[in-house]
Parts: sequence; structure tokens; C-alpha cells
Amino acid sequence: MHYRFFFCVIFLILFLNGTGFSQVCPQPLLSDPFVVSAEGRFINRENSRTSIGLVWKHSQAAPDSFEITVAGKQSYLFVSHPDYRYMIFLPQKVKRELATHHLKDFIGNTPLRFDDLDLMANGLFLCPDSGKSPLIFSTAFSQMWYSIRLNQKEQPTALEMRGAGREIRKIEIQKWKNFDGTLLPAVIQVQDAHSRGTFWIRSAYKKAGHVTDPLLEKLESQNSAIRFYREGKIPLILKLN
Repeated sequence: MHYRFFFCVIFLILFLNGTGFSQVCPQPLLSDPFVVSAEGRFINRENSRTSIGLVWKHSQAAPDSFEITVAGKQSYLFVSHPDYRYMIFLPQKVKRELATHHLKDFIGNTPLRFDDLDLMANGLFLCPDSGKSPLIFSTAFSQMWYSIRLNQKEQPTALEMRGAGREIRKIEIQKWKNFDGTLLPAVIQVQDAHSRGTFWIRSAYKKAGHVTDPLLEKLESQNSAIRFYREGKIPLILKLN
């Protein structure tokens, strides 16, 4: 019995030293409150054409939100915070809490995943390891992507993302553009083993103070009108109001 206890303690120490004490160094794409409107067109994993429209409201004082429209049909709001995520399906006003493993899910029939938006919003990466290249970023809590490698530190033009299932995604940034004093990748080509396409920013501008989403505020203020959807036996990470 004493030996079992001893090995359990050793395992716990190794586990905590290996993962629990890793420091997180947030590196969000945006540091100021911004509203970014973007669009993507792809050939998806079913070899059919699809598109996505995004309106990203980035804020420091409130959770980031993404208004998403897939192929001009599906419409919902994705809310991302370092501690919780949820979606509101429109126009039904159905609210679904997302556990962290749901971040691996595709957004509709597009090649984008919720993890992509989560990384854009929160930029939660591990602090640089002195033994690794400064061009390799290890994700902290991403469920899909483990590392992102840049070809250069300033205004990279090529990125390689590696993740679960040995998946590799290659990104070519064709154009950087100044939006209201902030440089952003304005046009990018995306390709993996099963899909390819182009994603570009239509407009981006700063907002005074913190960005609030009128749709989100309205729905939250009318909480009784929102129906909550839960999947059985899935851990929920957001307390309902």
C-alpha cells in the first residue's frame, strides 16, 4: 500500500510540473476594442462550395462575440470567454452551452472550427520556451491545434498549424492592411488535406470604450425568452442565469 501511495505522489508531481504550472502568455490578435467584418469562401471536405460571414466584436471588458452566417442560411451567435463559451441559434433563440471539447467542431459545413475563433478572441498561448524557436507558438487550451509555426516574426506571410489527428493546415497571408491604426492579415489562403479557400476582411474599425453586442445584450436581458439546449452527460461550463 505504501508503494502505491508513493508512485501516485510521484505521478502527480510529474503531471503538475509538466502541465499544471505552464504559464499562459496571452497574445490576442487585437489589443483594442474592435469590430471586424470578414468573409470566407471555400471548397469543403465534401468537395462542395460553401461560405461564411463573420462579424467579430472584440472587447476587453466583455466576452468576445461572433455573429456567424453559414452559406447564407444558418445564423447564430458564438460567445467566447477564457472561462466559458456558448452559442445562440437564431432566429429560434436557442442557447447551447459549449464544453471545451466542442471547440474541435466544424462551423457548419465550412473548414473552420470554433477553436479558430476562440484563438482569435483570447490568444491563449504558452509562454515561449527558451529551448524552442521563437517562431513556434504552443497553444494553451486549444482542443484542436497544438502548435502554430510562423515563417517570420513580423508580418508573417506563411503559417502552419498542427493539431489533433495529425491534421496540418497551411495558411498563406497574401496581404497585410492597416485598419484604423492596427495591422491585420487582410487576405489569406487556407488549405488542408480536405479543403481549401480564401478568407478576407471586409472592414475593421475601433470602438470607443468596450464593445457590446446589441443582439447579445437584448437576448440576455430577455433571458426568460431563451430556451436552453443541453446534451446529455456533457459537462457544462457556463452557469445559467
